[in-house]
Amino acid sequence: MIMVLWACLRSRSKAYVFCVLLACAPVVCWAAGISFQLRSLNFCALLLGIAGYIYFAFASFFVRPKLLGAVTGIVFTTPVVLGILILPVGGLGIMFFLGDVAAPYATVEVRDGVQCRTKEIGNAAAGDGVQVELVRPLWGFAYKTMYEHSYMYSQTSPPAPCGYAYAQLGASRR
Repeated sequence: MIMVLWACLRSRSKAYVFCVLLACAPVVCWAAGISFQLRSLNFCALLLGIAGYIYFAFASFFVRPKLLGAVTGIVFTTPVVLGILILPVGGLGIMFFLGDVAAPYATVEVRDGVQCRTKEIGNAAAGDGVQVELVRPLWGFAYKTMYEHSYMYSQTSPPAPCGYAYAQLGASRR
């Protein structure tokens, strides 16, 4: 990938570099724990990242020398082709998983600008419970996840999950 990026920079094609950055941005933000407050914006950012990767993968065929372009094009388009082939079967599993994803039903301000979000979780394959997230708003439209934990109803869950989560966050900072 570094060779292809170097070839893109040498050819001064800003579209290639932009697509690489567009494809890497969702992964870097996910690794840093940064996401948008609206789940639809997170989904759109993921789709933009995928579109950037697809453009970059197919554009890799035009890298010079032609042998390098052919090899990198095949290597970078293989995940795209496999994703398209697996989509009908994997789509059923994804829909089952997304059936459990819902917007948080309660958000409260804890302390120091930290918000506590709780939501009900559970589906046919897992137990029912509550998921607690402590997030810090960034720039008015994004947030950084600071703490996340799930409590199953079969386990002993604390009576005030937000207070308990904030105490756990404070204990982990020490």
